Amino acid sequence: MQELHRQFDAAAASWGVEHGPDSARAAEFAARIRYLRKLCRRLGRPRVLDLGCATGQVLVELSPVIDDGLGVDISEAMIERARRIAERGKLRFRTDDAVRFCNSCSEHFDLVLLVGVLEHLPDQETALASARRVVGRKGRLVVISPHPWNLLFLLKSLAHLNREMPPASHLSPRRLAAVARRNGFRLTNISALPYAPWPALSPILARMPTISSLVPKNPLTGVVRGAFAAEFRHHQPNGVGK
Repeated sequence: MQELHRQFDAAAASWGVEHGPDSARAAEFAARIRYLRKLCRRLGRPRVLDLGCATGQVLVELSPVIDDGLGVDISEAMIERARRIAERGKLRFRTDDAVRFCNSCSEHFDLVLLVGVLEHLPDQETALASARRVVGRKGRLVVISPHPWNLLFLLKSLAHLNREMPPASHLSPRRLAAVARRNGFRLTNISALPYAPWPALSPILARMPTISSLVPKNPLTGVVRGAFAAEFRHHQPNGVGK
């Protein structure tokens, strides 16, 4: 975990340039924000927790449609940058391990986000179990991740021969749903989002039309566009959260 902390500290300075709204991945970032804003409007200005928030750009973009936002990241360098770019008052940021934070947190949130994060956590079962503690009774957990069955993703995996830095273990929607189910969540929907393993291809994939699946939980959703957003709720909401 200390090595992961060091790697993300080192990446903080260039994170926005490589992943943010003005980066080569701007189209991907914009599609992700459109999806999340639509969900926030559906939930009615939710309180949002972004686990692994990096430099906080997702929360900044969501701030017009949320009531309150808290970002948590293991990297102090990331959090320092998040505090610099965020508006004061509505958004809060703190340095902490995601699992440790959730296990000690007394707050509950309407929307909990794991955006490109779960695949980097060493114990995904424990991460989802701890996230369940902070999702409100009627709240949502959203996991956004590259689809490991995407052809370009498979090609990049072969090219790197599992030497991805920081290391990652990507779950397919089917495997993610199974892990989440064991930890008290039920999958309610999967949406396709654009993602290109090589940033130069990002604008091309972002322009591809989204083909709506007749099956809301179709594990192939996101294979063509490159990524998916999986929405979860509590298995048994009664008595959970507030």
